[in-house]
Amino acid sequence: MDVEEIKKYLDDGYEMDFLDACLRNLADEGNPLRLSNFSYSLRELIREVLSHRAPDENIKKCVWFVPEENAKSGVTRSHRVKYAIQGGLPDKLLDEVMTALVVDTSKKVRNQVDRLSEFTHITEQVLYGKTDVDALSEEALSILLGLLKSIEVARKNFSRLTLSKVTTEIVDRKIESQAYRATEGIPEIHTFRAFATKDVEIRNINEQAMLFYAYGDLFLCLVEEDSTDEEKYANQPEVMIPYNSTLVAGIPDSFEKMDLKICEFNLDMEKAEYFNYDA
Repeated sequence: MDVEEIKKYLDDGYEMDFLDACLRNLADEGNPLRLSNFSYSLRELIREVLSHRAPDENIKKCVWFVPEENAKSGVTRSHRVKYAIQGGLPDKLLDEVMTALVVDTSKKVRNQVDRLSEFTHITEQVLYGKTDVDALSEEALSILLGLLKSIEVARKNFSRLTLSKVTTEIVDRKIESQAYRATEGIPEIHTFRAFATKDVEIRNINEQAMLFYAYGDLFLCLVEEDSTDEEKYANQPEVMIPYNSTLVAGIPDSFEKMDLKICEFNLDMEKAEYFNYDA
């Protein structure tokens, strides 16, 4: 197992240090309980990873949250997986595919954690070293990697499905108004002609908001100071300027009425390309 592959899904600092401590348990070959200690600590790492990505206080603010009576805090592992994937989006906005994605991932995570828990049980076979520690530890690490991957993949797929329900007009309307204002600071005399959005992504969904990221190009027609009215928009050089923007929307009651706001809008003037269609 390539441990570095697992670390790609962990945060620097505490989570990385926790994994290293788990591996030190495994390296303690003089301890007959090293597999059990390793598996137990690995299971606790999973609990911490889920807790960091889905804190109790965030989950409890979601409209879909219903406390589990048998859970001390009211929050269960299923709640955490659900939040890690769909954030605070109401269940009523999810279609069958989105709902199934959340449910199936929660089941997969539960099965993986249950399987890992089996390694923590101490038996005579475990104590006296009649188990293949290398093979079982490899399997345990594979389970951890599979769990981290399943949540990450589900989160990205869910964001893609959510984005498909957001009308492009909502995004384009905000981008166009901001793009026009952004070009006012360009020193050259110009006329704003158009913009083209290459891609829009949902970067995050939490209990309060959805964060979007968009990028594309703006197109300006450069106007020479001594040009006549007839020449002003004909045979003039143009410039294409890449842009990127972050946008935010509160958790909506419906995607059609989503209130989207610009957080940041940047022009990359260093990558501006000048050209003339008639050249």
